[in-house]
Amino acid sequence: MQLPGRFVQWIMSCVTTVSYSIMINGQPTKPFPAKKGLRQGDPLSPYLFMLVMEYLTRLLKTVKKDPNFNYHPKCGKWIIVQLSFADDLLLFCRGDDISVQLLLQCFQQFSKALGLVANADKRRIQLIKSVLFSIQVYWSQVFVLPKKLIQLIERVYKTFLWTGGVEVSRKALLLWDSLCKPKATGSLNLLAIGEWNKAVICKLLWNLCKKKDRLWVQLIHVYYQKQNALWSIVSKQASLKVQKILKAKQYFEEAGYTEVDIEGISSFSIKIFLAAHRRLMTKDRLKGLGYVEDVTCSLCNSEKETMDHLFFKCTYSSRVWTLMLQWQGIQRQLMMWANELEWAGKYYKGRSITTELYKLVLAGTLYYIWQERNGRIFKGMQRLEGTLSRAIMQDVHGRGESKHMLQRRLRELNYYPSM
Repeated sequence: MQLPGRFVQWIMSCVTTVSYSIMINGQPTKPFPAKKGLRQGDPLSPYLFMLVMEYLTRLLKTVKKDPNFNYHPKCGKWIIVQLSFADDLLLFCRGDDISVQLLLQCFQQFSKALGLVANADKRRIQLIKSVLFSIQVYWSQVFVLPKKLIQLIERVYKTFLWTGGVEVSRKALLLWDSLCKPKATGSLNLLAIGEWNKAVICKLLWNLCKKKDRLWVQLIHVYYQKQNALWSIVSKQASLKVQKILKAKQYFEEAGYTEVDIEGISSFSIKIFLAAHRRLMTKDRLKGLGYVEDVTCSLCNSEKETMDHLFFKCTYSSRVWTLMLQWQGIQRQLMMWANELEWAGKYYKGRSITTELYKLVLAGTLYYIWQERNGRIFKGMQRLEGTLSRAIMQDVHGRGESKHMLQRRLRELNYYPSM
């Protein structure tokens, strides 16, 4: 395009000096250089993009002049070959070999000029994930797909992956199941249609248990559940879709879950699960990942924020725990997280009233301490230990009232312990 040399140097300086910094817990990390791409939000970026796309547009104009090129039937009157919307590009031509080949040659010339090479295999996998898979997504979320249909869909996927065509072929180099494993195992992380279908149907059953404010859930509860437990409903009068959703309980049972377990799954459960596996992003973990420098606990502002400190050793958290243990009538000293889990496994097994209450209080306390920590970091808001403890007790009352076995015990605990 015959641009001045100095102008080119300015542009390259802007492109090659890009760096980024991420805000973690309200603090910016150390800047790190970009490997590729332009600055996000840089007003120069759109102009650079336009310069590149102008070159592609000029190449496509030469395709129009080729007598062997055929326009798309709907675009011939307007002589349209491409339409650009921001960074999206639509290309149009008749679906014959010569026209497609001319467009491909144009792209190859464009690729050679920019030094970019399209990965055809990667594009094929992306087409499977974004296009072919999306065709069946809606139906998978509405109906339980027959096994034969799932096999047919996967056969289409495999054929396109290995041959690039649509004619059914047996030229599969690997089993489909092996291609659906995570990339960390060296696989392609493709979605298994059967497992996906089971998961979304299980989600509908979970909605029946948890989302009782939704109209369709209320209708099923009124017409089919009546006085029975949701897990025990066997209604042959219901539609096939409703019957399939109700039968999805077998997938939960295979994983060891009951209706009571599903009812109890909440943000409490998720937090305690992450805490049990030490996967919560405390400041010591964030520093290890290079995201923050300051690791001071936001609750006591004195010691390093680790898993054990944040939830048990911190003076703020320990006072909250003392109140919660006192409220339950548990007389013992505070312990660290590993000791707490060991103690619970020893003395609070099964599904007794005291066990269920302890689990609810443990999960609720962890959840609220974590929320308090985040509130102080991101919103600058803080509550006293007594205020937080009362919020936990109120939430435990609200959640526990839905469990018949806890109702009497919670009525006995209808008070706040003194500090």
